Amino acid sequence: MFTRKAKRATVSHPKFYFFDTGLYNALRPKGPLDRPEEIAGATLEGLVAQHLLAWIDLRRPDASLYYWRTRSGSEVDFVLYGKNIFRAIE
Repeated sequence: MFTRKAKRATVSHPKFYFFDTGLYNALRPKGPLDRPEEIAGATLEGLVAQHLLAWIDLRRPDASLYYWRTRSGSEVDFVLYGKNIFRAIE
């Protein structure tokens, strides 16, 4: 979680991304109350995380991937932070 000098109260807990989005879709329990767009959104976020982590390993080994969320629920899905990079991706 990215907490550097946050002016708002933040929530601190780790996020877990399944290593394979196809496997995530196959193993995730689905029920009549699950909306398809919620499942697709989590899958897409995991895929973006995989690609960002691969990009960091290849191009920016000094950077790390974080996320940011306030107690009220506002969230930035990905924060790339390193020596010469600071990017927020929603």
